[in-house]
Amino acid sequence: MNKYFNQVIQAFSNMDIELIEDLLDPTIPYSDVPIETFLKNLDKAFKSFREEGDTFLISQPGSCCNLYCNPESIRTAYRFVGNKTRLYLDFRFVTEITEDLSDYRIKDIYSCYSFKCHEPLDWYANDIAFCFYEDEKVGFQKSPELLIYMEKQNQALDELQSISGEMTESDLRIWLFRHQPTYEFFKALPEKGYYSWIGFMMEYSTSADQIELVEKFTHPSFLEEILSDDYDSEESLIQRVLKVEKILIENDRPYLIWLWKNESRCYFRNYDYFLVGGIFESFAKLWSWFKPRQLKLLQKYYALTPEETEEFSTDPNHPDSTDEIYTLTFHLETRKRSRMNGTPIPFGLWNEEQRLPF
Repeated sequence: MNKYFNQVIQAFSNMDIELIEDLLDPTIPYSDVPIETFLKNLDKAFKSFREEGDTFLISQPGSCCNLYCNPESIRTAYRFVGNKTRLYLDFRFVTEITEDLSDYRIKDIYSCYSFKCHEPLDWYANDIAFCFYEDEKVGFQKSPELLIYMEKQNQALDELQSISGEMTESDLRIWLFRHQPTYEFFKALPEKGYYSWIGFMMEYSTSADQIELVEKFTHPSFLEEILSDDYDSEESLIQRVLKVEKILIENDRPYLIWLWKNESRCYFRNYDYFLVGGIFESFAKLWSWFKPRQLKLLQKYYALTPEETEEFSTDPNHPDSTDEIYTLTFHLETRKRSRMNGTPIPFGLWNEEQRLPF
Protein backbone atom coordinates (compact mmCIF):
# COMPACT_ATOMS: atom_id res chain seq x y z
CA MET A 1 0.00 0.00 0.00
CA ASN A 2 1.26 3.52 -0.89
CA LYS A 3 4.42 2.09 -2.47
CA TYR A 4 4.75 4.84 -5.09
CA PHE A 5 3.90 7.68 -2.72
CA ASN A 6 6.32 6.39 -0.10
CA GLN A 7 9.05 6.15 -2.75
CA VAL A 8 8.56 9.82 -3.55
CA ILE A 9 8.71 10.82 0.13
CA GLN A 10 11.85 8.74 0.60
CA ALA A 11 13.46 10.32 -2.46
CA PHE A 12 12.78 13.77 -0.98
CA SER A 13 14.32 12.64 2.32
CA ASN A 14 17.40 11.38 0.50
CA MET A 15 17.55 14.58 -1.59
CA ASP A 16 17.80 12.31 -4.63
CA ILE A 17 16.86 14.67 -7.43
CA GLU A 18 17.44 12.06 -10.16
CA LEU A 19 15.07 9.57 -8.56
CA ILE A 20 12.49 12.28 -8.01
CA GLU A 21 12.71 13.12 -11.70
CA ASP A 22 12.12 9.47 -12.57
CA LEU A 23 9.15 9.18 -10.20
CA LEU A 24 7.27 12.37 -11.04
CA ASP A 25 5.00 12.70 -14.05
CA PRO A 26 6.78 14.95 -16.60
CA THR A 27 3.45 16.14 -17.99
CA ILE A 28 2.26 17.64 -14.69
CA PRO A 29 3.17 21.29 -13.95
CA TYR A 30 4.01 20.90 -10.25
CA SER A 31 3.71 24.29 -8.50
CA ASP A 32 2.31 25.56 -11.82
CA VAL A 33 5.72 25.43 -13.50
CA PRO A 34 7.29 23.04 -16.02
CA ILE A 35 8.83 19.96 -14.49
CA GLU A 36 12.33 21.13 -15.47
CA THR A 37 11.86 24.38 -13.54
CA PHE A 38 10.39 22.58 -10.53
CA LEU A 39 13.31 20.15 -10.35
CA LYS A 40 15.89 22.90 -10.82
CA ASN A 41 14.56 24.85 -7.85
CA LEU A 42 14.18 21.71 -5.77
CA ASP A 43 17.78 20.74 -6.49
CA LYS A 44 18.85 24.26 -5.49
CA ALA A 45 17.02 23.80 -2.17
CA PHE A 46 18.74 20.44 -1.62
CA LYS A 47 22.12 22.05 -2.30
CA SER A 48 21.33 24.64 0.36
CA PHE A 49 20.77 21.87 2.89
CA ARG A 50 24.00 20.12 1.92
CA GLU A 51 26.04 23.33 2.02
CA GLU A 52 24.88 23.82 5.61
CA GLY A 53 25.97 20.28 6.54
CA ASP A 54 22.80 18.18 6.23
CA THR A 55 23.18 14.68 4.79
CA PHE A 56 19.50 13.72 4.70
CA LEU A 57 16.09 15.17 5.52
CA ILE A 58 13.80 13.91 8.25
CA SER A 59 10.32 13.46 6.79
CA GLN A 60 7.51 14.50 9.10
CA PRO A 61 3.90 13.92 8.08
CA GLY A 62 1.35 16.59 8.78
CA SER A 63 -1.52 18.42 7.15
CA CYS A 64 -2.34 21.72 5.49
CA CYS A 65 -4.51 23.86 7.75
CA ASN A 66 -5.60 26.29 5.06
CA LEU A 67 -9.15 25.12 4.36
CA TYR A 68 -9.33 27.31 1.25
CA CYS A 69 -6.32 25.61 -0.35
CA ASN A 70 -7.54 22.83 -2.63
CA PRO A 71 -10.40 22.01 -0.23
CA GLU A 72 -11.59 19.11 -2.37
CA SER A 73 -8.27 17.27 -2.03
CA ILE A 74 -6.73 15.20 0.75
CA ARG A 75 -4.78 17.55 3.03
CA THR A 76 -1.54 15.54 2.91
CA ALA A 77 1.56 17.60 3.71
CA TYR A 78 5.12 16.86 4.78
CA ARG A 79 7.90 18.75 6.48
CA PHE A 80 11.45 17.80 5.43
CA VAL A 81 13.95 18.76 8.13
CA GLY A 82 17.74 18.89 7.84
CA ASN A 83 19.24 16.21 10.08
CA LYS A 84 21.96 18.58 11.32
CA THR A 85 20.64 22.11 10.93
CA ARG A 86 16.88 21.68 11.47
CA LEU A 87 16.31 23.86 8.42
CA TYR A 88 13.16 22.70 6.72
CA LEU A 89 10.87 22.62 3.69
CA ASP A 90 7.09 22.30 3.95
CA PHE A 91 5.23 20.75 1.00
CA ARG A 92 1.59 20.10 0.27
CA PHE A 93 1.08 16.94 -1.78
CA VAL A 94 -2.19 17.02 -3.67
CA THR A 95 -3.06 13.37 -4.19
CA GLU A 96 -5.81 11.12 -5.38
CA ILE A 97 -6.21 7.43 -4.75
CA THR A 98 -5.45 5.11 -7.62
CA GLU A 99 -8.14 3.07 -9.33
CA ASP A 100 -7.11 -0.14 -7.58
CA LEU A 101 -7.14 1.67 -4.19
CA SER A 102 -3.59 0.52 -3.50
CA ASP A 103 -1.68 3.78 -3.77
CA TYR A 104 -1.85 7.50 -4.25
CA ARG A 105 -1.24 9.45 -7.42
CA ILE A 106 0.47 12.84 -6.94
CA LYS A 107 -1.38 15.58 -8.82
CA ASP A 108 0.62 18.52 -7.51
CA ILE A 109 3.39 19.54 -5.10
CA TYR A 110 3.88 23.05 -3.78
CA SER A 111 5.09 24.95 -0.75
CA CYS A 112 2.73 24.81 2.20
CA TYR A 113 2.48 27.93 4.36
CA SER A 114 -0.13 26.52 6.75
CA PHE A 115 1.60 23.30 7.73
CA LYS A 116 0.77 21.52 10.99
CA CYS A 117 3.04 18.66 11.99
CA HIS A 118 1.50 15.60 13.60
CA GLU A 119 4.53 15.02 15.84
CA PRO A 120 6.75 18.14 15.78
CA LEU A 121 10.36 18.18 16.89
CA ASP A 122 11.34 20.26 19.90
CA TRP A 123 12.70 23.07 17.71
CA TYR A 124 13.27 24.13 14.11
CA ALA A 125 15.55 26.58 12.37
CA ASN A 126 14.42 28.64 9.37
CA ASP A 127 12.63 27.40 6.30
CA ILE A 128 14.44 27.05 2.99
CA ALA A 129 13.01 29.31 0.31
CA PHE A 130 11.10 27.45 -2.39
CA CYS A 131 9.06 29.65 -4.70
CA PHE A 132 8.72 30.56 -8.35
CA TYR A 133 8.48 33.74 -10.38
CA GLU A 134 5.22 34.50 -12.10
CA ASP A 135 6.96 34.43 -15.48
CA GLU A 136 8.19 30.88 -14.81
CA LYS A 137 4.68 29.52 -14.54
CA VAL A 138 2.93 27.55 -17.27
CA GLY A 139 0.71 29.79 -19.35
CA PHE A 140 2.68 33.00 -18.83
CA GLN A 141 2.95 34.60 -22.25
CA LYS A 142 6.37 36.07 -23.10
CA SER A 143 6.42 38.40 -26.04
CA PRO A 144 9.54 38.55 -28.24
CA GLU A 145 10.26 42.00 -26.78
CA LEU A 146 9.98 40.71 -23.22
CA LEU A 147 12.37 37.85 -23.99
CA ILE A 148 14.90 40.33 -25.36
CA TYR A 149 14.78 42.50 -22.26
CA MET A 150 14.89 39.50 -19.95
CA GLU A 151 18.16 38.54 -21.60
CA LYS A 152 19.43 42.12 -21.30
CA GLN A 153 18.70 42.26 -17.57
CA ASN A 154 20.58 38.99 -17.12
CA GLN A 155 23.54 40.49 -18.94
CA ALA A 156 23.36 43.61 -16.76
CA LEU A 157 23.49 41.56 -13.56
CA ASP A 158 26.28 39.39 -14.94
CA GLU A 159 28.33 42.55 -15.49
CA LEU A 160 27.96 43.54 -11.85
CA GLN A 161 28.60 40.05 -10.53
CA SER A 162 31.85 39.90 -12.49
CA ILE A 163 33.24 42.91 -10.61
CA SER A 164 35.40 42.32 -7.56
CA GLY A 165 37.10 44.80 -5.29
CA GLU A 166 36.00 48.26 -6.37
CA MET A 167 33.78 50.02 -8.88
CA THR A 168 34.24 53.72 -9.62
CA GLU A 169 31.50 56.30 -9.75
CA SER A 170 32.19 56.73 -13.45
CA ASP A 171 31.79 53.01 -14.17
CA LEU A 172 28.56 52.88 -12.18
CA ARG A 173 27.11 55.82 -14.09
CA ILE A 174 28.05 54.14 -17.38
CA TRP A 175 26.32 50.93 -16.25
CA LEU A 176 23.19 52.85 -15.27
CA PHE A 177 23.13 54.73 -18.57
CA ARG A 178 23.67 51.56 -20.63
CA HIS A 179 20.87 49.66 -18.92
CA GLN A 180 18.39 52.49 -18.41
CA PRO A 181 16.22 51.36 -21.39
CA THR A 182 15.91 47.91 -19.80
CA TYR A 183 14.94 49.42 -16.46
CA GLU A 184 12.36 51.70 -18.10
CA PHE A 185 10.89 48.78 -20.05
CA PHE A 186 10.24 46.68 -16.95
CA LYS A 187 9.09 49.70 -14.95
CA ALA A 188 6.42 50.40 -17.57
CA LEU A 189 4.99 46.88 -17.53
CA PRO A 190 1.44 46.76 -16.17
CA GLU A 191 1.98 43.41 -14.43
CA LYS A 192 2.71 43.65 -10.71
CA GLY A 193 4.02 40.73 -8.76
CA TYR A 194 7.02 38.49 -8.19
CA TYR A 195 8.88 38.34 -11.50
CA SER A 196 12.38 37.19 -12.42
CA TRP A 197 13.52 40.71 -13.22
CA ILE A 198 12.87 41.97 -9.68
CA GLY A 199 16.55 41.49 -8.80
CA PHE A 200 17.68 43.70 -11.66
CA MET A 201 15.07 46.34 -10.83
CA MET A 202 16.15 46.46 -7.20
CA GLU A 203 19.84 46.63 -8.10
CA TYR A 204 19.29 49.39 -10.64
CA SER A 205 17.08 51.52 -8.38
CA THR A 206 19.40 51.01 -5.40
CA SER A 207 22.44 52.11 -7.40
CA ALA A 208 20.59 55.15 -8.76
CA ASP A 209 19.40 56.04 -5.25
CA GLN A 210 22.93 55.76 -3.89
CA ILE A 211 24.23 58.23 -6.44
CA GLU A 212 21.32 60.60 -5.81
CA LEU A 213 21.91 60.49 -2.04
CA VAL A 214 25.67 61.00 -2.26
CA GLU A 215 25.20 63.90 -4.68
CA LYS A 216 23.25 65.72 -1.95
CA PHE A 217 26.17 65.36 0.44
CA THR A 218 28.87 66.22 -2.06
CA HIS A 219 27.53 69.31 -3.76
CA PRO A 220 30.54 71.66 -3.81
CA SER A 221 28.79 74.45 -1.87
CA PHE A 222 27.60 71.99 0.80
CA LEU A 223 31.04 70.45 1.23
CA GLU A 224 32.65 73.88 1.44
CA GLU A 225 30.19 74.97 4.12
CA ILE A 226 30.58 71.83 6.24
CA LEU A 227 34.31 71.26 5.94
CA SER A 228 35.54 74.84 6.25
CA ASP A 229 37.65 75.60 9.33
CA ASP A 230 36.13 78.98 10.12
CA TYR A 231 33.71 77.91 12.88
CA ASP A 232 34.49 79.56 16.20
CA SER A 233 31.90 78.09 18.56
CA GLU A 234 30.25 74.84 19.54
CA GLU A 235 26.93 76.20 18.27
CA SER A 236 28.45 76.63 14.80
CA LEU A 237 29.73 73.06 14.89
CA ILE A 238 26.34 71.77 16.04
CA GLN A 239 24.61 73.49 13.13
CA ARG A 240 26.94 71.80 10.65
CA VAL A 241 26.38 68.38 12.19
CA LEU A 242 22.62 68.95 12.15
CA LYS A 243 22.71 69.84 8.45
CA VAL A 244 24.35 66.51 7.65
CA GLU A 245 21.82 64.70 9.83
CA LYS A 246 18.98 66.59 8.12
CA ILE A 247 19.89 65.00 4.79
CA LEU A 248 20.07 61.56 6.43
CA ILE A 249 16.71 61.99 8.12
CA GLU A 250 14.93 63.42 5.07
CA ASN A 251 16.17 60.48 3.02
CA ASP A 252 15.33 57.85 5.67
CA ARG A 253 18.99 57.05 6.29
CA PRO A 254 19.67 57.92 9.96
CA TYR A 255 20.70 54.29 10.51
CA LEU A 256 23.89 55.03 8.56
CA ILE A 257 25.18 56.83 11.65
CA TRP A 258 25.49 53.54 13.53
CA LEU A 259 25.99 51.33 10.49
CA TRP A 260 29.19 53.11 9.51
CA LYS A 261 30.89 53.17 12.88
CA ASN A 262 34.49 53.28 11.68
CA GLU A 263 36.25 55.67 9.38
CA SER A 264 36.89 54.25 5.93
CA ARG A 265 37.02 55.40 2.33
CA CYS A 266 34.55 52.63 1.35
CA TYR A 267 30.97 52.92 2.57
CA PHE A 268 28.74 51.77 -0.28
CA ARG A 269 28.89 48.10 -1.17
CA ASN A 270 27.14 46.23 -3.98
CA TYR A 271 27.64 42.52 -4.61
CA ASP A 272 31.37 41.93 -3.94
CA TYR A 273 32.66 45.41 -4.68
CA PHE A 274 32.80 48.84 -3.07
CA LEU A 275 31.82 52.08 -4.79
CA VAL A 276 34.80 54.44 -4.83
CA GLY A 277 36.18 57.52 -6.55
CA GLY A 278 34.48 60.76 -7.52
CA ILE A 279 31.55 61.67 -5.29
CA PHE A 280 32.05 58.52 -3.20
CA GLU A 281 35.58 59.67 -2.37
CA SER A 282 34.24 63.11 -1.46
CA PHE A 283 31.59 61.51 0.72
CA ALA A 284 34.24 59.47 2.55
CA LYS A 285 36.06 62.72 3.35
CA LEU A 286 32.83 64.29 4.62
CA TRP A 287 31.97 61.27 6.74
CA SER A 288 35.42 61.10 8.32
CA TRP A 289 34.85 64.71 9.40
CA PHE A 290 31.26 64.16 10.53
CA LYS A 291 31.38 60.91 12.49
CA PRO A 292 33.81 61.73 15.35
CA ARG A 293 32.33 65.22 15.83
CA GLN A 294 28.78 63.94 15.79
CA LEU A 295 29.63 61.24 18.33
CA LYS A 296 31.34 63.69 20.67
CA LEU A 297 28.32 66.01 20.61
CA LEU A 298 25.91 63.08 20.97
CA GLN A 299 27.74 61.92 24.09
CA LYS A 300 27.52 65.41 25.59
CA TYR A 301 23.85 66.05 24.81
CA TYR A 302 22.53 62.51 25.20
CA ALA A 303 19.10 62.94 26.79
CA LEU A 304 18.07 59.47 28.02
CA THR A 305 19.09 57.35 30.98
CA PRO A 306 20.11 53.74 30.24
CA GLU A 307 16.67 52.60 31.38
CA GLU A 308 14.91 55.14 29.15
CA THR A 309 17.15 54.13 26.25
CA GLU A 310 16.14 50.50 26.66
CA GLU A 311 12.45 51.37 26.99
CA PHE A 312 12.45 53.71 24.01
CA SER A 313 14.40 51.34 21.76
CA THR A 314 12.00 48.48 22.40
CA ASP A 315 8.76 50.48 22.28
CA PRO A 316 6.57 49.04 19.47
CA ASN A 317 4.97 52.48 19.13
CA HIS A 318 8.31 53.83 17.89
CA PRO A 319 9.34 51.44 15.08
CA ASP A 320 12.07 53.83 13.90
CA SER A 321 13.39 54.59 17.37
CA THR A 322 16.49 52.48 16.95
CA ASP A 323 17.53 54.77 14.09
CA GLU A 324 16.57 58.21 15.38
CA ILE A 325 18.09 57.62 18.81
CA TYR A 326 21.54 57.81 17.16
CA THR A 327 21.01 61.36 15.96
CA LEU A 328 22.06 64.51 17.75
CA THR A 329 18.85 66.02 16.35
CA PHE A 330 16.71 63.66 18.45
CA HIS A 331 18.48 64.43 21.72
CA LEU A 332 18.55 68.20 21.21
CA GLU A 333 14.82 68.18 20.45
CA THR A 334 14.17 66.00 23.51
CA ARG A 335 16.06 68.45 25.71
CA LYS A 336 14.21 71.42 24.18
CA ARG A 337 10.80 69.85 24.90
CA SER A 338 11.80 69.13 28.49
CA ARG A 339 13.00 72.71 29.04
CA MET A 340 9.72 74.05 27.69
CA ASN A 341 7.86 71.78 30.10
CA GLY A 342 9.91 73.12 33.00
CA THR A 343 11.91 69.91 33.58
CA PRO A 344 15.36 70.42 32.07
CA ILE A 345 17.38 67.25 31.51
CA PRO A 346 20.73 67.06 33.31
CA PHE A 347 23.95 66.45 31.42
CA GLY A 348 26.25 63.49 31.87
CA LEU A 349 23.68 60.84 30.94
CA TRP A 350 25.87 59.18 28.35
CA ASN A 351 27.02 55.78 29.55
CA GLU A 352 29.83 53.90 27.84
CA GLU A 353 27.80 50.75 28.42
CA GLN A 354 24.94 52.07 26.30
CA ARG A 355 23.44 49.35 24.12
CA LEU A 356 24.14 51.55 21.08
CA PRO A 357 26.86 49.88 18.96
CA PHE A 358 29.32 52.74 18.63
